[in-house]
Amino acid sequence: MSYKVNLDGSIECATAQEALNLQTLIRQRTAHSNGNGNGAGQPKPARAEPRVLSGLGCEFLRALLERPQTAKEAAEQIGSKVGSFPPMYRGLRKWAKDTGFDYDQLIVRTPGTHGDVLSINAGLRSIVEGAVK
Repeated sequence: MSYKVNLDGSIECATAQEALNLQTLIRQRTAHSNGNGNGAGQPKPARAEPRVLSGLGCEFLRALLERPQTAKEAAEQIGSKVGSFPPMYRGLRKWAKDTGFDYDQLIVRTPGTHGDVLSINAGLRSIVEGAVK
């Protein structure tokens, strides 16, 4: 197998089969070095049932399920302050990752006159509804 490593770190192979073989070797070596058998960068399998949320994260998502709104409006609706949102965002990021998707897919940000208007991604709405029962 012959390959060329470019300055930007990309790797060129002469044929598609060589590229696939190289990819397999890299994944196997990475999996063995990590000791997990999954390989680095491989996403965790999605949970069959998402973990039920509680606390501020749950209230925040419920508010966004009701209607799209700014973070300030959501904070007022749930009786909180925007300043208390960063830890909640971290918790929601972890929940999203554990559930099998990226937080950036969960919250849709649309520029508005008084800041970004936040809403729940329509494709993930049913997952969120199940998690904030």
